[in-house]
Amino acid sequence: MENKEINYYKLSEELDEISKIINSMSDLFFSGFSKLINKDKEVLDKVIEGFSQSLIREVVQKGLQNLKKSVFNEDDFTALTIAVLTLQGSFHDALYDNVENLIGIKVNELIDSENKIDFNDYEKDTVVILSNIRNWLISIAIGGFNDLTSDSLESFEQVLDTIETIPVLKRLSVLLRGMTSEFLDVLSTDVDDKSKLQLRWMDLWVRAYVLTLKKRLSINSRPISGKLRLISIQNHIHRHFMTIIFNGILENKKEKIYVEVELSKYLADLVPIQEFWTLFNQDYQEFFDALNKSIVIDIIKGELRDNSILNIKEYKLSGDTFNLLEYLKSAFKNNSLKSMKIQPIDRHTVHFKIPILVDKKNVKEKILEIGEHKIPLKYYNQLSIKKQQIQLEDKIFGEIRFDNGWYCKPLTVLGPQVVYCSSIKSDGKESLVYPVLKERSSKILRR
Repeated sequence: MENKEINYYKLSEELDEISKIINSMSDLFFSGFSKLINKDKEVLDKVIEGFSQSLIREVVQKGLQNLKKSVFNEDDFTALTIAVLTLQGSFHDALYDNVENLIGIKVNELIDSENKIDFNDYEKDTVVILSNIRNWLISIAIGGFNDLTSDSLESFEQVLDTIETIPVLKRLSVLLRGMTSEFLDVLSTDVDDKSKLQLRWMDLWVRAYVLTLKKRLSINSRPISGKLRLISIQNHIHRHFMTIIFNGILENKKEKIYVEVELSKYLADLVPIQEFWTLFNQDYQEFFDALNKSIVIDIIKGELRDNSILNIKEYKLSGDTFNLLEYLKSAFKNNSLKSMKIQPIDRHTVHFKIPILVDKKNVKEKILEIGEHKIPLKYYNQLSIKKQQIQLEDKIFGEIRFDNGWYCKPLTVLGPQVVYCSSIKSDGKESLVYPVLKERSSKILRR
């Protein structure tokens, strides 16, 4: 009898081949393009062959052939970046195209825009800064992640401080700050095998590089209004930045759309993460109230972006409440809930997600059963003061995701009580460090 359990090695032959090429490419970034040996050059030849029927075949072929010869021009690394992004995007799209066959889940995709890529010009001073960052990234790729030193990373600190003051470079600054912080953390600890991180590091490098190109990518969006019901919360944190994501369903007369409301803050080293969590609660109290009390939010004016993020410009709490369990049952009935594919630059398997509502009885020993398929249940609760245990009740709302294999990320457990699985829990103590620092900094500025 065929084994229906899904894992990394049960992908289709096409997906398995793409994933192997991507992993092999990460080896080159780790060791460095100045140290390519014959087997490394064979990897580049495979990539060139894979693009033989592509519209960008000439660009990829020229760039990668030059890298094989140790000719390191900016255009060649741009070609390399395009090749990696295309491979990752193909893998991402293939997961969506094959998810029903692979794990029996139907995707109701919201087809709203042409998903075209628009570009805008940067200011001249910004172009110069981006060029310097691009050259720094190229130097890392030439030498390899394995040759990174604390000195080379700390010398980049001044550039990071500069780009954090430029609003249009916010995404790049957050990415680079997180990437360099991770490099420094690994260098300062006894990590025997840094190569375990090489695939993630290549992903970060590629995203950072494409954000330094001369034209700024714009995100497609459309005006939207309707009633928003928040259903879960997630947190993403690195040393200098924190993002809170409210997952919700935006409903109007035409459709029900699975959306994200994203809220972010820069962090200070001296302030505990939990104090920033408290600040989020204070600054966005109405959103937390809407989540915790199941209050409907009237979106009067908003923008829905291609990456499913809802940018709220004008809203009000309606005063109406809803039963979260019953609403989710109705939203998932007849596969009526629509999801969005993200913009091309972000098409990576780690961003693959499909909302799902399952019965408790389908979860056994941290394994979710969907028909004959079995998918591991993974639960992440970063930096929680008191670890939240999943208490399986009647239903579990979560996301089917992919990271070297399928898994289900539970977000909300529903039953006699509602448990949000991915939030940082405050210990109830009053925030102390941040108010003191804020008060002292204000005195310094008055002097």
